Amino acid sequence: MKPRIKVEFTVGFLTLIACFCMLIKSQGIGLPLWAIFVGWAEYFGLGASTDLFKKALPSVIPGAVCACICLKLMSLPAFASWGFWNGAVWITLTVFLLMWLLDIPNFNVGLVGFNGYTVVFIIATMGPTAYPVWGCGAIISGAVWSCLALAIGYVMGYLSVLLQFPKKDETDISSDK
Repeated sequence: MKPRIKVEFTVGFLTLIACFCMLIKSQGIGLPLWAIFVGWAEYFGLGASTDLFKKALPSVIPGAVCACICLKLMSLPAFASWGFWNGAVWITLTVFLLMWLLDIPNFNVGLVGFNGYTVVFIIATMGPTAYPVWGCGAIISGAVWSCLALAIGYVMGYLSVLLQFPKKDETDISSDK
């Protein structure tokens, strides 16, 4: 069995396509390449099977929701004077919430949930120059942008497997004897 396309070419070519995803822009801001790579690595880390699109990828939702809740609470003026504790309290409480949400069937892949939380949190704290801000507000806009990049990473992972899947080597007839 030999691969359809060598891994060096497959991954290299798909990385080029991932770079072009940075040209998918809204308000002049491209998708974050590093978040696409996080989704891509996650796809392989979880077994690189097509059922991950329905079994794992939905788990990004509770992570993104918890990150949005945390960011909203941290941005409230009432908590601005808390300094370090503003982040520490809300991050801790929303991570506890995330752990409970990860018990829900169809949202129970911890790695994906935590990556969803982390990617949304990082992109949102980078500020509105790192993502487009639509009418739904900065926090939700950052979350949608982050989740889109993670999902594209899964597509890149799927394509990596699809293009690499071995096919029978027609020249090897020794096993047919």
